[in-house]
Amino acid sequence: NIHDNGTISISASSTWNSSSDCNVNTKNLCDFNDFSQLSMWSPDDKENSTLLFDFKNRSFRITDYTLHTPSDLSGHTPKSWVVECTNDMNNWVTVDTRNNESVMNNENVCHTFKCQSHSDNIYRYIRFKSTDKDFSDSYYFDISAVEFFGDLKESNS
Repeated sequence: NIHDNGTISISASSTWNSSSDCNVNTKNLCDFNDFSQLSMWSPDDKENSTLLFDFKNRSFRITDYTLHTPSDLSGHTPKSWVVECTNDMNNWVTVDTRNNESVMNNENVCHTFKCQSHSDNIYRYIRFKSTDKDFSDSYYFDISAVEFFGDLKESNS
């Protein structure tokens, strides 16, 4: 797991505090062995929740990304979001915007999205921001895996 070994860091504005057997944690998004609710991430039921990927001493030019919903029906699949990038945590560039994305409205969905804005710029940080309620009329954003496609640049230091 590239989060556990320190290659990247994943943080969120909040994480749902499950009272069930779910293991809800951002590090689960890098574990491709379990796509169930036992291994997923979801924010608290709050507007504009964010999920931040820090590539640390690397930079990334994102062209596409894949989201995977939990293999068990959670009822809180992603519906509307933006993907933003930055190098300084202040000036964000939107590379993709999705509204009412019905393809994600089911369990065990794995879908790749092509970024709508193409740029040769590389970024240290990639952020997902939920922009509307989910299909169950709440602000959860249940996902079990994220994968990025593009070009990775290692730092020279």
